[in-house]
Amino acid sequence: MPGIGTLTILDTVLPHGRVRFKVTGPHIKGTFIVAPEAKRGGTVLPTTVQVQYGDGLEPQTYYTPRPDEPVVYRVGVHGHTAGLDPDTIPTRYFLGPYAVASGRTFLTERLPDGTRRRTEAVVRCLLEMWRGRDDVAELKLAAAVARADEHARYEEQQADQLEAEIQKVTAQRVSARRTVNQLTGILRRRAGAVLPADPTPVKVPFFDRHGHQMGILTVRETPAPAGTRPGSVVYNVQGARVAGSFTVERYRYNNTPWPEGINITYGIPTSRYGHEARDEPTINTIRLSGGWSSSGDTGRITLTTPERLPARIRLSPTTGCSAPVATERRASGVLRALALRYLARPDAEALHLAAAKDRAPALLTATRQQLKELREQQQKLTRKAAEHRKRAAQYRELLAPLRTLPDIQSDPSVTIAKQEARGGAGRADVGRRRLSSPRMLNARGRDSIGPRAALGDQRRSTPAVRPG
Repeated sequence: MPGIGTLTILDTVLPHGRVRFKVTGPHIKGTFIVAPEAKRGGTVLPTTVQVQYGDGLEPQTYYTPRPDEPVVYRVGVHGHTAGLDPDTIPTRYFLGPYAVASGRTFLTERLPDGTRRRTEAVVRCLLEMWRGRDDVAELKLAAAVARADEHARYEEQQADQLEAEIQKVTAQRVSARRTVNQLTGILRRRAGAVLPADPTPVKVPFFDRHGHQMGILTVRETPAPAGTRPGSVVYNVQGARVAGSFTVERYRYNNTPWPEGINITYGIPTSRYGHEARDEPTINTIRLSGGWSSSGDTGRITLTTPERLPARIRLSPTTGCSAPVATERRASGVLRALALRYLARPDAEALHLAAAKDRAPALLTATRQQLKELREQQQKLTRKAAEHRKRAAQYRELLAPLRTLPDIQSDPSVTIAKQEARGGAGRADVGRRRLSSPRMLNARGRDSIGPRAALGDQRRSTPAVRPG
């Protein structure tokens, strides 16, 4: 080696495709092991190698020195370097953070520059030697077979998880399609007749949560101002220490086709989606703001339930505080009475349909976009699951029993053509050159023609290396 001198290298093939190189040369002595990296989630046949400094099997405790670790310029080299591509050997600064100097105290530290440069030069030499071996294909195959069962189980587990997720996405798509159909039906329905506001005063009693009557309210319907959402009714209330307006409508802030629940605003909203209102009511001489929203079943609303409903005092356009308990109790009775009156209207169904039609276009656009995203997500998950199943089958094929030529000839269901399409008669023939190109696997686990694409160039016939 120019600039270093002559190295004496003794190589020995170990189980699972590992090769031990005992190196002796100027200012360097020790063992390097080059092993194909059969990584979980990587290619079926390894494309990169790992260089281990010192003898012994993996894994090894990081701070525990291995036997015969290389000593370069009197510095022990400990650890390993992973992810090396023999076809593209790096030039410098590639040893990585796990190649360190080990001392007698078992503490590790950064390699000195001279030690690092000479170690890199030796590693490059070993990678070139490893790349030029005639049994590279057998070494890679042996490394893949050694961990094939583990990797197959991992790929099957990943596929199972993806398929479970596919089932959830499929159920979501069914629900989204049902929502689209319902919204389309709502838009096609003929709007019902909504009765005009009746200014005739009506006496309405209201009660506390114990069923005790708290007073009589005089309720008048007033025409809804411009900008009020369809399906809303404005009530002007007087009497029993209550004065002001309330706007009652269906709850609109869920994703169901039909707006369920109830929403009551203190006052008359000044904008379609604003939080400010005019003619806010006073209860017990306290002006209230905000309102009550319930997305639940309106059948649970009675004159006494829900027991406590919100009542807040506006301090500024964006802040407020809770009203006194007595005011909250009276406001709750008023809200329950108005909600029941709204739900008992003769045109309640027409109001419900008007509210549904009002928000259906926006909700339909959002649901169609959701349906498109779910379809793309399902297709993506399906492709990933199929890839994992295919890779699991490829790993299982590596673990298949060896088939000899007499076995194949005696089995009428397996022809030589089929066997060669799977890579030959079995791993016993892995060292022989074949006239036909076997089916190989590229970096994505897909088929590629020719042994050079996946296993490297086999220059001459060599005996098979059986894993283990």
